[in-house]
Amino acid sequence: MKELSGRIRGAESFEALSDALRCHEVTKLEPRDVVAVARKLAKLNGPPESARIALLGTHTLEPLSDYLKVRALSNRRTVDCWVAPYGQYMQAVCPPADDLARFNPDIVLLSAELRALSPRVTGDFASLSSAEAAAERQRLVQHLVEWADLATQRTRAVALVCNFPRPFNPSFGVADSKRDPSEGEFYLRLNLDLLDALRGRERISLFDLDAIVAACGGDNAWTHRLYYLAKQPWQHGLSATVARELWRHVVAAKGWARKCLVLDLDNTLWGGVIGEDGPQGLRVGPGDAEGEAYEDFQRVVRGLKARGVVLAVASKNNVEDVDAAFQERSDMPLRKDDFAIMEIGWHDKAESIQNIAATLDIGTDSLVFLDDNPAERALVRGSLPEVLVPDLPEDPALYAQFLRLQPWFEKARVTEEDVGKTRQYKEQAQRAALRAGTGSMERYLADLATEVQVWRARLENVARVQQLFSKTNQFNVTTRRYGLGEVEGFIRSDQWRLCIASAKDRFGEFGIIGVYLIELRGENVGVDSFLLSCRALGRGIESAFMNALKQDARRWRPNGMLTASFVPTRKNAPAKGFFDAQGFVAVETHEDGRVDYAAPISDLTDIPVPHIRVTCDLNA
Repeated sequence: MKELSGRIRGAESFEALSDALRCHEVTKLEPRDVVAVARKLAKLNGPPESARIALLGTHTLEPLSDYLKVRALSNRRTVDCWVAPYGQYMQAVCPPADDLARFNPDIVLLSAELRALSPRVTGDFASLSSAEAAAERQRLVQHLVEWADLATQRTRAVALVCNFPRPFNPSFGVADSKRDPSEGEFYLRLNLDLLDALRGRERISLFDLDAIVAACGGDNAWTHRLYYLAKQPWQHGLSATVARELWRHVVAAKGWARKCLVLDLDNTLWGGVIGEDGPQGLRVGPGDAEGEAYEDFQRVVRGLKARGVVLAVASKNNVEDVDAAFQERSDMPLRKDDFAIMEIGWHDKAESIQNIAATLDIGTDSLVFLDDNPAERALVRGSLPEVLVPDLPEDPALYAQFLRLQPWFEKARVTEEDVGKTRQYKEQAQRAALRAGTGSMERYLADLATEVQVWRARLENVARVQQLFSKTNQFNVTTRRYGLGEVEGFIRSDQWRLCIASAKDRFGEFGIIGVYLIELRGENVGVDSFLLSCRALGRGIESAFMNALKQDARRWRPNGMLTASFVPTRKNAPAKGFFDAQGFVAVETHEDGRVDYAAPISDLTDIPVPHIRVTCDLNA
């Protein structure tokens, strides 16, 4: 690690310090390196968008903040941490909870040790009867749920509640499983009861500390000496692994997930070179160690597709050879239909990746590229630095686990729209084919038979709405980002009207594709946000949706003004001029490019969209 230490000292920018960590897994760093990186990071300017994490527990959690900062740095992000005073884990969330509220966290981690909550369970379990053990489980779950509820009431954060690691050596040793109650069974049931209690709470999730400790191993997890000295039970290995797993929740809560995984084929998706070895010579599937490794990797990739990640291929090959591979090797877990697009040819990978992004109509910063060839990875990094290009392990036996551990595709919830992503992109290709074969735009729009439904958002829509706030860039007039708690607050508020739109046409359903958020300000109405998924653009849905917003404003403030702003970003040029086209009047243009609009609500007329059938339910 001497080389790393030198690179840390020599790093003069946030980017250079992040690059120093690129080849080093954070969980493998020495504790002194973690501290050195955190200290160096404090002197550098990182990206302005940061994640805020509050740490509350019955034990010392300050060291975890350094591990979180280093983990974020390795992903070219930053975090701010706030740690509750020692021993005040419950006071920190009880009214007024001013310090926690002022910090305004995105995530609150709640970690309670069982020895602090129930000394009898950890110190004298043998004295508990079955009835007493069951009652204690119920009390503990109620206490933790109350703690988490208070945290979400005082903040807009997502609360993560740690469960309880099972003891490796129960009091009665190997005889424990024959007892009633069994100590091991107590922990299993306690964790299951906690999982059940939290499942229905939208902004509270279980943080599986039990699984993390099992992955670390007890010898790498606990430090009894430091616990007695400073109430700090987590050893370096456990803190590093907790930070790694917590970062996955940060990516989900902040909406930082990527949309598409682009894969090379030869020696990445399968072993061998299709042009030289032929379909039957490819190593994938049972029968040899390398083939089984590639088969497992394909299964992990297919699992990503099941949760809404779009799959694509960028490969230097002949199209006929690739087609033959998928046709003749039907034993592979992945089929050709699993990929939304395949860029097969002999141009460079950066060009292929740009073509994939353009076809899918997503930004290149939404892509992750996996390739076994270091030269190809370097080319893409140099040409498209916004594309995430990790270094695959040299041994394909490690591919599957490597991909499982990555946080790039984490989401707070997997919605119906996520599950249908690949289907939606293929339907988009059918629409493009119809457009190419139709003489006029009017005829094309009529042939699509588009239907739009608009309604006031409900709590069951929170996850999808938050995704749209986090991910929509092109047609987004203000690009304001809101978390799950904030979306939930808008839905519950009488001051705000959060409405959503779904669409479908002859080729299929888009799902929920639009959001508008308006605020009732005295006699007036202010447009806070208006956004539409890019795949729904170009057919007048934006006008149909704005018509619904105008109707909503007329109902609540018929004699007032409707105000709005367009805030330009690097990506939202398609939304520029939208308010002008909808009848708003520009009243002020600012130095940063922001344009403020206003119009009497009574003067705003609907824009005709005769080719779209619109259904509105705005009465709630």
